[in-house]
Amino acid sequence: PNTPTSCHRSLPTVPPAPPLVYVSDVTASTLTVRWRSTSTGGAPILGYYLHKKREFGEWQRVEVPEDADSYTLTGLQCGTRYQVYVTAFNHVGASQPSDAIPTKTLGREPIVPAQSSLLRVNVTSISLNLAAWLDGGCPITSMVVEYKERDMSSWTLVSNHVRWDNTSEFLVLDLKPAHHYTLRVTAHNSAGSSVATYPFTTLTHLGATLSPELMVHDRAGAVPWYLDSHVLVAVVVACILVLLAVCVAVAYTCRRTNTHTQTYKAEVNHVHNDLTPDSGLTSETLLGGRSLEILEAYTPSTLPLGSYDEISPYATFRMPGETKTPPPPPLPSRGELPGTLKPSLPQPDVSLAESTYSRVKRKCSASQDGGETPYQEPHCVLHPC
Repeated sequence: PNTPTSCHRSLPTVPPAPPLVYVSDVTASTLTVRWRSTSTGGAPILGYYLHKKREFGEWQRVEVPEDADSYTLTGLQCGTRYQVYVTAFNHVGASQPSDAIPTKTLGREPIVPAQSSLLRVNVTSISLNLAAWLDGGCPITSMVVEYKERDMSSWTLVSNHVRWDNTSEFLVLDLKPAHHYTLRVTAHNSAGSSVATYPFTTLTHLGATLSPELMVHDRAGAVPWYLDSHVLVAVVVACILVLLAVCVAVAYTCRRTNTHTQTYKAEVNHVHNDLTPDSGLTSETLLGGRSLEILEAYTPSTLPLGSYDEISPYATFRMPGETKTPPPPPLPSRGELPGTLKPSLPQPDVSLAESTYSRVKRKCSASQDGGETPYQEPHCVLHPC
């Protein structure tokens, strides 16, 4: 008879699945990492690998027993960033790595103290109270102390490995009395570095505090104030503005003088044009033989004050030998300016010799040479506008 045959099919085994990882507890030097398995891959898990790496460091691996679900990393640096991940393994192999978890131990860089709690200034030295520096949770490993005179560029190194503790003081010696300085202190710990600068002024020889305005200026290599870029720019701008103001003033004066000269010459030319043979008046008649060219020799800028009588623009004149007073000139129309010089129109019942001209200025002649009859000053009758 046929005998039944039994068949057994074995399930294939694979490496475990990546575990789920998180960080539970953190101190200044420890990290506690926990994880949970999701799949064994068909075979028992034989253990775990915990990987850690410090920032800018290399990966390190720690093997953990198969029955553990957490591990505490010790001996870590204070205030330092780390990354961790976990892999599980069985007899087939190791799982894929879990997600990398970034974390950081507790602590920070040193805390900068106030100047009043750190510095004590003397005549030729200063004392640093190192206990005023706080470590930020991570011990201060070293300190660097430097100083320089104010407005100088180079620093003088006092020490680059000052030991920090809570009781000692550090002295900076060989300073000049009554001088301004700047102190720079750099403190290091595992979490980082802190830099602080402190301006200070040493005491005078008598132990007094120096006022800023009484400071002894010993600034070798410093730039003089008159070579400062801000001062130079201000001076150049001021010079340019003054030069522009002078040019504008000169241009305005020249333009005004030319305008007055042209106006005056136009008036004289107008008088010449009015002195025609038909009018019966000539320059010799009005000026006793002297030509009206003397008027052209004077301009508003060269006419001497007091040489000629000031005559109203609307004054009228009567020629010698006439007794009849001419009528006043007509009032100017609305479009005419009060200062416009214009000869009066001849009246119907007055001879042409009585025509009025408002543009002529005459200088009264005292006498004629050679004993001739002196020139008679015409009688002037002023009629207001």
